[in-house]
Amino acid sequence: MITITPVRHEADLHGILSLQQANMRHVLSEEEKNEQGFLSLEHTFADLDHMNCIEKHIVALDGETVVGYVLAMTAASRNLFPLLVPMFDLFDTLHYRGRPISGYSHMVIGQVCVSKNHRGRNIFDNLYATYREQFAGKYDLAVTEIAAANERSRRAHKRVGYEEIATYTAPDGVEWVVVVWDWQHIILETPRLYLREMTPADAENAYLLNLDPEVVQYTGDEPFESVEEARKFLEKYDHYRKYGFGRWAVILKETGEYLGWCGLKYIAEDDEFDIGFRFFKKHWNKGYATEAAKPCLELGFKKFNMPFIVGRAMKANVGSIRVLEKCGLTYWKAFDFDGEEGVVYRIDP
Repeated sequence: MITITPVRHEADLHGILSLQQANMRHVLSEEEKNEQGFLSLEHTFADLDHMNCIEKHIVALDGETVVGYVLAMTAASRNLFPLLVPMFDLFDTLHYRGRPISGYSHMVIGQVCVSKNHRGRNIFDNLYATYREQFAGKYDLAVTEIAAANERSRRAHKRVGYEEIATYTAPDGVEWVVVVWDWQHIILETPRLYLREMTPADAENAYLLNLDPEVVQYTGDEPFESVEEARKFLEKYDHYRKYGFGRWAVILKETGEYLGWCGLKYIAEDDEFDIGFRFFKKHWNKGYATEAAKPCLELGFKKFNMPFIVGRAMKANVGSIRVLEKCGLTYWKAFDFDGEEGVVYRIDP
């Protein structure tokens, strides 16, 4: 039975080194390198231990034997390996979705390997699934480079979800491909924004957003009592899993700033689909709500085949009503909004 786990003790680090030694480029035949891939960078125990003290590596175990691993590396280790300094320098110059890689909180995949006798058993994918589970709440992206000649590794990384964003040739003549694995669950992009799934890492922003009485004045919502309460709410938020859509974090492309949220919601008791939005006050009157809401509506109709979409607001909330009208919704009916006079606007496909 194969177990995937963060490194537990020194024996796991020694197991990584043993597996690494068996898969270095210089010990493999040309046929093996072409068919099975290869490793280029050799580590010491001290190297692995240093990185593991910052973020734990992920290992696949067959009993107590390490048969696969993914090394965890952050920018804090950029000077540990002189061979990798040019890679980190390059990452500082590359852009992803309009922002420098260095502008994201990101992990660097130090290395990934699966034992020859255990390949073809989905260990590679399961290692990366655990890696993502371990770090996606803390980091936006995983980024690494793959030797362009290592076609097997490139195919495997694409299968997991990486996308190739750049190539370069190192001073020794070896061509490398830079790949990014986006952990932000980006759903939509507009000229200025992108919308992604919210995660527990957004707890502080969610807490601060609802803390402003002007922001929640017309919503019927109470502020979270603490950041921890907001985190628990986000941990339990299951709309994405149940329906494939939900309220999404709205991020400003230029800076990566969290502006608020916008998205769709299924209201089971009314059997209706709702468009909603909420932004920090400093970002009001800049067109962000309309820019975010319009593609959400389009996604609801085209991808999720919603028969119609409504927008609810207190009648006194003229700002939100104005956004609904700009998005093409028209008045449909009145309703009781927590004891206040409310209105429902509607749009059809």
